[in-house]
Amino acid sequence: MKFARRCPVNDSRDVYHLTVETNGILKVEDILEAVAALPEVAFQEALTLALAAVLRCAVTTVGYHSGVKTTCAC
Repeated sequence: MKFARRCPVNDSRDVYHLTVETNGILKVEDILEAVAALPEVAFQEALTLALAAVLRCAVTTVGYHSGVKTTCAC
């Protein structure tokens, strides 16, 4: 899924692609709720860590910030 948040450094709108990996059952509604609960302004690393903690599974975000592709996984 894709979601967007604002960068705390320059207030740019960054769009992230989220990948969730689990060996168990994880409801899509729980993923959507976790993303909706994320702060509007945050670093990609903090967003990824928060999602991994709430969903209790492996999470990867891939995005572009000022034209630079960034990947964060936990």
